[in-house]
Amino acid sequence: MSSIQPFRILATSTILLSLTNSFYSISSVSGDSMSPTLQPRDWLIVNKARWDDCKVGDVVLCRSVTEFPGRDIVKRVQDLDNAEGTVYLTSDNKDMKRMFEDSG
Repeated sequence: MSSIQPFRILATSTILLSLTNSFYSISSVSGDSMSPTLQPRDWLIVNKARWDDCKVGDVVLCRSVTEFPGRDIVKRVQDLDNAEGTVYLTSDNKDMKRMFEDSG
């Protein structure tokens, strides 16, 4: 094994960690509300964006203020009310289908 290979791994890890902290975050799925799209223990690389950047149909990770206060949830954007600054979120799982509302 060359002495360069461990350095490459370390450099790549450092670059990924820097990108993760600046532009992206890594999260895992813990429930089945987004099934069949996402399954428990799926890993997500999340682009850190603002609500202004979201479109109907996007899958988003956000901090819940209503259903599970303080916890991160993964939902699909159902509707946007830009005038009110409200984002309506929903689950993909047809057995759990209900709409969540969050103000951005």
